[in-house]
This record gives sequence, C-alpha cells and structure tokens, in this order.
Amino acid sequence: MGAVCGQSGRVECHASKGGICRDGWAAQWKERLERTPIWLSHWLHHQTDDDYWRVASLSPDYKKIICAVYTIGGWMDSYVNGAVRMFEKCANAPRKCLIGNWNHQMPDHAYPGPNLDYLREMDRFLNTGSRALITASCASLRLLSRAANIPNLRHFPR
Repeated sequence: MGAVCGQSGRVECHASKGGICRDGWAAQWKERLERTPIWLSHWLHHQTDDDYWRVASLSPDYKKIICAVYTIGGWMDSYVNGAVRMFEKCANAPRKCLIGNWNHQMPDHAYPGPNLDYLREMDRFLNTGSRALITASCASLRLLSRAANIPNLRHFPR
C-alpha cells in the first residue's frame, strides 16, 4: 500500500444496508438488542489504556507505519487529538495533517466552518500528494481557522 487516508467516522457501523423500513425490521431489531452484550459494563472495567483497547489501536506500532498518511481533524472536535497524535507519532512515514475549524462532523458540512470538500482533498492526496510526500519524505501540516478562533500553537507537536 502506498498511502493511507483515513478518518474516524464509521458510518457503516451505524447504518443498515437497504435501510430499516422493511417487513420484520422491528423483530430483527429486538432480537439484536437482546443478543447484544452490555458493552458499557465491560468498558467500565477498561477505563485506562490496556490490552482491551490496544487490539484495535495503532499506538503500540506507530513506527511500523511507513506509507504516506493523511489525517483530518477539527479544532472543535473532542477527538482532534487522534489526528494530531497520528501526525506526530508516524515519524517514519511521509505524512500530512489538516486541522480545520470544525466540530465532530465531516468537513464538508461541519460547524462552524468554513467548510471543505474533504473528498477532493483526499483524492488529491491519494493521486498526487502522497507521491510528492513520499518523494520528499516529509511532513505537512495545514491549519484552517477563523481569525477569532486561532488555537494556541505553542503546545502543538513539532
């Protein structure tokens, strides 16, 4: 693989292929609810970083990532630290990070804006940007913000 362009939204885990409005959907939903373990009690036993969370985490192996990486985050998203951490920790990979003036939504319709066509950004990265980063073997950080909401960059990873 030459490049990775990921985002944290997992729409497919919240959507039902074909929709839910078909015959028998309520019975299927009830059956799923009854079969689903109570995940909250399990999570409460794993409130800190441990093996339970590391199964699905890149954090133990950031140094193994060598393909070009593009992360996108929003200043007003409580999960922005993930995009910043990936940018900081994937030091062996050419990388790009875009942080904009958004909440926890996709950048093309997030509040407060300005909005950004993130699919075009990712397409450009995958088709040209990743090759340029790989060739230059560098890191690129792009910050978008309104003048009134400029973040304190003293604490941003260098």
